Amino acid sequence: MQIKMANKKSHNRQVRRNGRAAFLIVASIGIFVLLFVIIQKFNSNTGAIVKHDITVQPLQNVAKKKNVRFLSTQANRENKFSTSREISDLSPTLDAITDIFSTYNVKIPTHTTPDPNIKNIIDTLLINYMVSLESESNHLRERLLQEIPNGSPVSFKGETSPFGMRVHPIYGLKQKHNGLDLRAKIGTPVISAADGIVEFTGVDEKYRGRGRSVVVDHNHGFKTIYGHLQKYSVKQGDFIKKGDVIAISGNSGLTNGPHLHYEVRFLNKVLDPANFVNWGGDNFDSLFQLEVGVQWSSLLDRVNKKVQMDAVQSERLVNAN
Repeated sequence: MQIKMANKKSHNRQVRRNGRAAFLIVASIGIFVLLFVIIQKFNSNTGAIVKHDITVQPLQNVAKKKNVRFLSTQANRENKFSTSREISDLSPTLDAITDIFSTYNVKIPTHTTPDPNIKNIIDTLLINYMVSLESESNHLRERLLQEIPNGSPVSFKGETSPFGMRVHPIYGLKQKHNGLDLRAKIGTPVISAADGIVEFTGVDEKYRGRGRSVVVDHNHGFKTIYGHLQKYSVKQGDFIKKGDVIAISGNSGLTNGPHLHYEVRFLNKVLDPANFVNWGGDNFDSLFQLEVGVQWSSLLDRVNKKVQMDAVQSERLVNAN
């Protein structure tokens, strides 16, 4: 009896392992099917989606590349493209992949728990696909680099203390450092890392240690904080653009020398500012791999639709004139 029970347990474990393996194989097949369908439809239907009333050739070429989007709706399940909308809809989620599986009668195992890494892989593929659609016009990249913090807020001379656990330079206690300390002499101009609105200026009673500070609220849930300032040149409620000088670095608050304390937050969760300081057009996809806590595929989808809408409005203005 014990031998039979042991054999049964061993058999059950083998079944579970086979189920997980089957799910990974099916998910991989689905991803390749998705990419194949997108490429085929992109090549065969580009001309049908562009509106016939666009007469300006450069804008027409841009529109052809932008207006092709695979739908995660009933039209998608019927393997059709929408020609009645100027802006098609791409939903870069696991549900969209499920629709693709259903379209091609690929069965997804339901007796196993999906590996969360599969969704990360799918999101990464879809992110790269959406970015590639804009590779020639660069409108998507330009919009994101304008709206999401990137680059150094001061002329970069190195860092004095990284993000993460450290021994506090004043208290001597090991604690988490929520920001990145950038080397900066007193009087160094501090610029905004992205477009935004000034949320706070002054000394925050809850964070007196960072001295005079400026907090900027950006699009898409991001926020930046600049501390140990000598003075600031903006006030609460000001709308600012990326690159605007918002303050002068100093030595206010609890410090052991002049520097800029710089924080990046997403929905009030602290992120490593170094990932954003080092991010730019030359390594555009690096941030999406480093900061996995942000739903990049959803964000890119929303921003991409705004970019398309702006292009359509520009085309209408050109045609109207």
